[in-house]
Parts: sequence; structure tokens; C-alpha cells
Amino acid sequence: MKKLTLTVGSLLFAIAAYSQNVFTNNQTSTSGGSNTVTTISQTISGGVGNTGELNQTADGDGSTNTAGITQTSTGDQNTAKVTQVAKASADNTATIDQNSAGATATIDQNTDSDGSSNTATITQAPTSGQGTTATLNQKSHTAGVNTGTITQEGNTETATLNQDATHNGSNTAEITQKDANLGSTASVTQNATDFSSNTATVLQQADAQGNVLLTQTSTGMGSSNMANVTQNGGSYQASANITQDAKSASSNEATVVQNGWFETVTVNQTADGQGSSNKALVDQNTPGGANSMASITQNAIGGGANEATIAQASTHGSMATIKQVADMAGDPNIASISQANDEHMAYISQMGVGNKASISQLEGPSHEATIKQEGMGNNAQIGQAGINQSGKVTQTGNENFAYLTQLAEGNMGEITQTGNSNSASLEQLGSFNTATFTQNGDGNSIFATQNGGGNSFTSTQTGNNNSFSITQNGN
Repeated sequence: MKKLTLTVGSLLFAIAAYSQNVFTNNQTSTSGGSNTVTTISQTISGGVGNTGELNQTADGDGSTNTAGITQTSTGDQNTAKVTQVAKASADNTATIDQNSAGATATIDQNTDSDGSSNTATITQAPTSGQGTTATLNQKSHTAGVNTGTITQEGNTETATLNQDATHNGSNTAEITQKDANLGSTASVTQNATDFSSNTATVLQQADAQGNVLLTQTSTGMGSSNMANVTQNGGSYQASANITQDAKSASSNEATVVQNGWFETVTVNQTADGQGSSNKALVDQNTPGGANSMASITQNAIGGGANEATIAQASTHGSMATIKQVADMAGDPNIASISQANDEHMAYISQMGVGNKASISQLEGPSHEATIKQEGMGNNAQIGQAGINQSGKVTQTGNENFAYLTQLAEGNMGEITQTGNSNSASLEQLGSFNTATFTQNGDGNSIFATQNGGGNSFTSTQTGNNNSFSITQNGN
């Protein structure tokens, strides 16, 4: 057994202003040995910062690589890099701490044996200035565990975290960016194969233009992708983009919470295989917020399931879109949009199989809502409450059912159904009213209620069991 240990906790590099500390160390251990650099501590007053680099390779059961770099500077542009390779059941652990503006930190960790683990932490908290960059790359072998954490404070921060786990392994990523006035970017890419899991958490507390990019891929029964993104602190123009791909009976789950103005969320999920699933929740409930946009697209293939919810309350001028596609019986589609305040737009599209959809809009003028459905289970409901509502439901095949309620003022309506069990209901209850029904084929039925206001009504029923009912009370 060979053990290499470099303990530099008490070794302090102190250089005058405008000079630079440079430290490089290479370590290799074999036959179950360990490499340890407990701390490299570099301090500089003013100047262009510190440079520290550690390279470690451990080979053998029970071997370890442990490294830490701490850089302190009243200047800027500290640079730190740790590279660790663990072979034959060895483990890697690395930590970088920096407090200067313009700091750059990189950790690369690689294990090639069963049950090995990578653990890394990067902390960047400049006392003044901006522009820190952190990159963390982790790759583990069978049943390996990757755990990465990046914490940044200041303006224009950039964090990138990449993880790859195989066969019963796991990836866990956490990025926190706080006290930022402008332009933080967080990027996470995770790949879990053969019964492995991905978990990513991103927290941005920024005044403006926070950006999150998150991509997860999982393969194998019981594998999973889980993403949680929170952007708050009164953010302006925050954006979150999540892409999840679950294959072979694995699952996707994404939650995004935003608290600000002119925010954008895009979630794309694909679930492939019997028992796989997509689940997404977007919460843009900002008191006094405005002009938020949310889009969820879900594709369930070969027996997968979709479920999506967008909540936009206490905001002004929001837009929500949910699109769901499933290709086999037993693939339930469930979609829900809830909006409050004024000037909202909502759109839901479902193309087979279980279907269900709901849109609810409350308060304020200029509402619009659209639901389109195509095959099998079908169901649809639109709510809406004063003032300039619109509505619209289109259903095409199989069990069908639609319900549309609009309360006082502009009103409009419109329900179109084409085949099979059919049914429809429309209540408008006051103000300018107008309604259009079209049904073609099979069970058919229609109900309408318009009370008070301009009233108007058009109905077309074509084949099969037909039925009809209407109540109008004009001014």
C-alpha cells in the first residue's frame, strides 16, 4: 500500500500587489493508496489573482482522492482546477473556494469502477465585482454516485454542471446563485443509464435576466429524472428551459416556480415505454407580476402517461400553452391551466389517448381559451369570468364531452364535436352572448343556457341519437 499525502493547510502563499501565486501538484497512488491535499490556501492583495491546479489518480479498492483549494484575493481572476481519476473502486472528493471577481473554477472527476463515488463543491463569493465561472464534470461507473454542488454570489455568474451515471447509479446536482443583480446562468446536463436516477435543483435569486438550462436523460425501468427550478427575488426576464427524456419505463418530473415579471418557462418531456410518465408543474403566481409565459410539451410513447399543470395567478397579461401527445391506449393525458387577474391567453392541445383538459380564467378583460382534443377518452372544460371572454372547444373522436361557462360581459362560446358519444353544455349568463354548437355523429346531445344580454344561438346536429335543449332570456 502506498500513501501520498500533501497537507498544505498551513502553507500560505502571500505575494505583493500585482504579482501572482501559481501552484501545481500531480499525485498518483497505486495498490489501494490514497492522495490527499487537505488545503491549498492562496492569498494575494490586489493584482491579477491566484492560479492553483491539482491532478490526482488513485488506483485500488478503498483508495481515495481528496483535494481542496482556497483562493483569497482583493484583486480578481483567481483560477483553480482539480482533476481526479479514481480506478478500481476508488473515490474522489474535491472542494474549491474563491472570493474574487472574475474567478474561474473547474473540477473534473472520473471513476471507472463499481460503487465508486464523486463528490465536489465549488463556492464563489466575491467581496466585490462580478463575472465568476464554475464548471463541474462528473462521470461514474456501475452503481456509482455523483454529487455536485455549486454556490455563487454576485453578478453575471455562470455555472455548468455535467454528470453521467450508469447501472444503478445516481446523479445529484445543486446550483445556487444568489444576490445577483444581473444575468446569472445555470446549466445542468445529466445522463443516467440502466436503472439510474437524475436529480437537479437550481435556485436563482436575481433581480434580472436569470437563465436556467436543464437537460436530463434516463434509461431503464425505475430510472427517473427530477428537476426543481426556483427563480425568485423579484426577478425580471427570468427564463427556464427544461428538457427531459425518459426511456424504457422511466419517469420525468419537473417543477418550476418563478416570482417576477416577463418570465418565460419551457418544459419539454418525452416518456417512452409502458409505465413511463411525464409530469410537469409551472407556478408563476406573482402578486403584481406581468407578462409571464409558460409552455409545456409532453410526448408519451408506447404506454407512457402525461400530466401537466400551469398556474398563473395574481399576474397580468400571462400566456400558457400545454401540448400533449400519446400513441397507445392506456396513455392518460391530463392538462390543467389556471389563470387569474386580467388579459390572459391559454391553449391546450391533446392528441389521444385518455385525454382530459381544463382551463380556468378569472377576473379582468380580454380572456381567451382554446382546447383541442383528438381521440379516445376526451373531456374538456373551460371556465372564464368577466369581462371580454371568448372560449372554444374542439373535440374529434370517441367519448367526448365539453363544458363551457362564461360569465358577464363580452362572451362568445363555440363547441365543435365530431364523432362518438358526444355531449356538450354551454352556459353564458349575461351580457353580449353568442354561442355556436356543431355536432356530427353518434351519441349527440346539446344543452345551452344564455341569460340576459344580446343572446344569439346557432346549433348544427347531424347524425344518430341527437337531442336538444335551450334557454335564452334576453334583456
